Amino acid sequence: MHHYSAVEFAVGSLPLGMNASYRFPVVDSEAGSVQNVDVQIMEEVEVKTPAGSFAAYKVKLKRPEGEVFLYLGKDSPHVLVKQEVPAQAMIMELKSLTKK
Repeated sequence: MHHYSAVEFAVGSLPLGMNASYRFPVVDSEAGSVQNVDVQIMEEVEVKTPAGSFAAYKVKLKRPEGEVFLYLGKDSPHVLVKQEVPAQAMIMELKSLTKK
């Protein structure tokens, strides 16, 4: 099951750049324990979604139950444009984006 939404969005507020890596302690409320989530910026990619094309960083989140790949826009704020959860065969993409 997918539990780390807050971490995934928090990653977008970090100063992202190639080869950057981070580690977050996260409380797993189901297990009643604290577990580390490792974050690694893997590469720069062009991502096409229903909301358009985005220059993005591919970011790997490594958690005890598996890996998640985030695609965060390179421009600040780093908008989450795509997410892949291989263990659940799930891909989520940004459908629209309204700038204010």
